[in-house]
Amino acid sequence: MAQGAAEREKMARLVGLLVDRGLRAEPRPVNLLTGQLYLSLNFVPHAPHVSFDVQAVPLEIPTVPGGMEEVQERVTSILTKVDALPLRHIAQGADQSLASLNGTLNHIDKGLVPGAQGTLSSAQQTLEALRPCCKRIPRQASACAMHSGRRSGRYVRYAQ
Repeated sequence: MAQGAAEREKMARLVGLLVDRGLRAEPRPVNLLTGQLYLSLNFVPHAPHVSFDVQAVPLEIPTVPGGMEEVQERVTSILTKVDALPLRHIAQGADQSLASLNGTLNHIDKGLVPGAQGTLSSAQQTLEALRPCCKRIPRQASACAMHSGRRSGRYVRYAQ
């Protein structure tokens, strides 16, 4: 037993020396959903001096604040902001806008599109009827120019 106690005291002094040099335990998250943590042992530069009891069983290593508190604060802040959003009002407005848009599109589809199709069909028929007349225009323009040129004494020739 004396040998076990001497070994334990030796280990305690070594840990005490490490604590004096900045050894600290830091709780870190394992799982954000469950809140599980693990302890990370690190040397913290410029760590403040703390008293270390080599007689304590078990040995107590000083801790530094972990990142979990910061994560929890940020998550809480975000959730508070999300909770403050008027989501119900926004959703109702979006539903009303979508219903109005749906009505407008139905009106266009049922009212304007058939009318526009009729107008386009009528315009196409009119253009088809004008096509033979349009083919005669260059010849008639040429004849008119020739006739006009004879009266003025000059001749103008148009490309056909």
